[in-house]
Amino acid sequence: THHGILLHKAWSSNGGTSALDILEKMVQVTMMRGAQSGGVVTFQPTASGSMKGIRSRVVNKKRTDLSKEVRKKIVRDVTMRKGSIPFFSGHTRFATSSKATFEGTHPQQWSPPSIRRVYNFNVPHSGRRAAFVPGLVQVENYITHNGDFDFYSLNGTTYDLEVIQRFLSFILGQMPAPVDSCAVAGIVGLLRT
Repeated sequence: THHGILLHKAWSSNGGTSALDILEKMVQVTMMRGAQSGGVVTFQPTASGSMKGIRSRVVNKKRTDLSKEVRKKIVRDVTMRKGSIPFFSGHTRFATSSKATFEGTHPQQWSPPSIRRVYNFNVPHSGRRAAFVPGLVQVENYITHNGDFDFYSLNGTTYDLEVIQRFLSFILGQMPAPVDSCAVAGIVGLLRT
């Protein structure tokens, strides 16, 4: 399993090709260790000035190269803009505890994008009063992680994953994927609101 973030201004000098070259190489390395699926999320500006997450996920087939398939999917999904710096956060996975499925492939997201009030923490460096000015922005959470989410402790009580998944489904709506990473995304989304 591998996850990482690629962000470097030099990679945008050739339309993002360098970033994609490095990403492809990273996936090739994880394929040697057994990666069967993978994906990335990147954020791109919208016409309204906010950012939108673009998630590209692939489950490798019997005779395909996961590194090339992830790259092709990103090229299809993402518009590389001249002068912009591509940001990729991704994860590859070898399914040890479950089958390699599209719904279990990272990045995971439970809740769709929503408009939230966010406070800009503008604190002057002098003795003037801080200005906490709210603004409305689109917020969306994606999770790429390497680990297991088997339980969650709250107020001195430990709940196992199945209880957390049922709770999140009750509060946030139907669980998008029956994997622990999706529950992590649900917890992050719930704590974020």
